[in-house]
Amino acid sequence: MKSSQAAKNGGCFPADSTVVTKTGRKRLEDLQVGEEVLVMEDGGKLAFGSVLLFLDRDEGAAGEFVTLRTARGNSIALTPSHLVYSVPAAANAANATEASTVRFAGDVEVGDAVLVRSTRDPTQVETDRVVQIGRETRRGVFAPLTDRGTILVDDAVASCYAVIDSHRVAHYSFLPVRWLAAVFPPERTASRLASGVHWYAEFLYALAPYVLPSSLLYGV
Repeated sequence: MKSSQAAKNGGCFPADSTVVTKTGRKRLEDLQVGEEVLVMEDGGKLAFGSVLLFLDRDEGAAGEFVTLRTARGNSIALTPSHLVYSVPAAANAANATEASTVRFAGDVEVGDAVLVRSTRDPTQVETDRVVQIGRETRRGVFAPLTDRGTILVDDAVASCYAVIDSHRVAHYSFLPVRWLAAVFPPERTASRLASGVHWYAEFLYALAPYVLPSSLLYGV
């Protein structure tokens, strides 16, 4: 495997980002394949979904991340080409999920909002306005893939996918992985996971320029 190609071309979170598991909050560097984490289902409801694999995992790599800080004190760091659920500043956000779009983190602007875990109902999401955007280098690159294709990281909702400007297309592309996981459930393990980009993700990154229009690809 190439060493963390997704840190440059794909989508990841830093090692100290956290997710919510059934046993409590956990840093991504400690997350295991087979564990269940909070994800967003269709309709905006939060539920637990299984971690099928890591699209990229490298504890020692240094990643360049966009950090989105919000009015309520939330902060999520992710690579610029990673897809995140956001609501444009001009949109009517009365219904958070209906108003949200999935876009590259690097395209989010101050005044837009991101979807976060609701403070009123922890099983739902709500919008939180982005008030500051920064760029920083942090340790580790981690990209868990869940069975739903979404994940709650640092209480903000993100897609598991990157590079392709369509969550739907990316999620469909990983259908074989979900089929395989349904037949052979992933073993819970962290210590034996290989570092680098998963071979299937690397294959899709290589194939994308030949089968998708350039308008859907990050940086093209």
